[in-house]
Amino acid sequence: SEFALGITSVTCTASDASGNTALGSFDVSVVDTTSPDLTVPDDVQTECTGPTTHVDYTPTAADSCDPDPEATCVSPGNSEFALGITSVTCTASDASGNTALGSFDVSVVDTTSPDLTVPDDVQTECTGPTTHVDYTPTAADSCDPDPEATCVSPGNSEFALGI
Repeated sequence: SEFALGITSVTCTASDASGNTALGSFDVSVVDTTSPDLTVPDDVQTECTGPTTHVDYTPTAADSCDPDPEATCVSPGNSEFALGITSVTCTASDASGNTALGSFDVSVVDTTSPDLTVPDDVQTECTGPTTHVDYTPTAADSCDPDPEATCVSPGNSEFALGI
């Protein structure tokens, strides 16, 4: 016999050729104490795209008694991740209250060099043994809001005659 989740009463009878009968009953209790199967993504490594980087992921759950177990994950920023490694914890639960836990790491890395802008070549009139020249390099980076741009020159912005 097939029984659904829960308690089902089963009534039995016995009779003999003389017409005597006996009745009896018992309960069949089908319980669900098994956690659902939770599948989480493998660890993720992705390139930084800004102050936070969007990462899509989908956990899945399967259960022998619940056709639609729920799988959810909790991560700081709800799929938006900062530079570095963030652990994402996921939970699967079924209608009977059984749970399973799993986790994976999201690694946001910065392997892209900043964009550096240097001034065009400068030609200026000599004003003495050395000539002061002001210049400012700039840098932009999708992951670092304030990249540093510096130049190294002999004499710290004081230049002698020539190239």
